[in-house]
Amino acid sequence: MDLLGRLVAERLAPALGQNVVVENRGGAGGILGADAVAKGDKDGTMLGLIGVTTLAAFPFMTNRLPFDPVR
Repeated sequence: MDLLGRLVAERLAPALGQNVVVENRGGAGGILGADAVAKGDKDGTMLGLIGVTTLAAFPFMTNRLPFDPVR
């Protein structure tokens, strides 16, 4: 996902006319990064990249997710 994120950022920055920062958030099998995106500002400035299989597995990894993966 890191390489994909960097490729997207490289193309997105000129289109938006501003810098695009790639910030990897590791830990808890991707839950921490997904939680940061779910709880981030809803102003359109944050983009989360995560594999669909990882997202689908979250409910089976723990019964106390800090966010709703369906929403």
